[in-house]
Amino acid sequence: MIERLVSGQPLGPGAVALLSDMDRQAVTAFREAWPGIPLDTRREIITEAALLEGQTIELDFERAFCVALDDSDAETRRNAAAGLLNSTNGEVGRKLMQLLDADRDAGVRRAAADGLRPFVLEREFGNVEEANGDAMMRVLRHRVADAGEDPEVRGRALATLGTCSEPWVRPLIEEFYYHDDRVLRLAAVEAMGQSAQEEWLDFLFEQLESEDPDFRYEAAVACGEIGSEEAIEPLSMLFEDEEEGVAVAAVEAVGNIGGPAALKCLGALAARAPEGLSDAIAIAMEVAGIVGGSSGEEEDL
Repeated sequence: MIERLVSGQPLGPGAVALLSDMDRQAVTAFREAWPGIPLDTRREIITEAALLEGQTIELDFERAFCVALDDSDAETRRNAAAGLLNSTNGEVGRKLMQLLDADRDAGVRRAAADGLRPFVLEREFGNVEEANGDAMMRVLRHRVADAGEDPEVRGRALATLGTCSEPWVRPLIEEFYYHDDRVLRLAAVEAMGQSAQEEWLDFLFEQLESEDPDFRYEAAVACGEIGSEEAIEPLSMLFEDEEEGVAVAAVEAVGNIGGPAALKCLGALAARAPEGLSDAIAIAMEVAGIVGGSSGEEEDL
């Protein structure tokens, strides 16, 4: 297959699946051949791999994505980094940190900042080597503080830091909540949700009433991440939001909060909901029952 790729022949059906879970020998051969594969084919491989991995848990292209992180093409590096969003492999973490620190392309740095989020969480659990964890924090903090950096990169780095309990993170989030740049304010709202701390609820309730639908959406998602029953009533005010995406986010957030109060709220909505929300409500009620420790059938709705 590698010979076929290098020759520029079209990818046949199922060809990319052969790159799943490669052993050491296959990775070595793939890495050596990679630069000689035509650019369009390299891009297609990574795009197809990401698509396939999203469709099934049986395929794992982590090693292929790692090879592509060293590509000379920024788009390929970007897509490879995006394909590693759920990885907690130490080698992946180090590569993403290097890309965030030094890659020339802002899109690659954005994807790398997002990809580091699981590693920040792992660091909180003490599952990351201390030196690597500290280096990662320094790179993320530097990107957030760099006023000359692309706002999207700064925002992704800030949102990633949301799961970190270091004492300097909370003031940083609050500072950017009041920033002049809209992208950074949105990132601060997202970071509040990533923190899972109820101390941010008043800020989020304020944004649930924002005139900007993007802020209402991010605040709804953040409330779901925090999981406080206190947010159910404010979220219910968005069930009939003019923006369907915001309404769906509010429904999903109540489902993520879970428990009897969430099930009662969703049950009342189900009786009067527009058709476009029916599927979201059904899924949210199922999730709410799981989170609350029951199937929901025992609740008096």
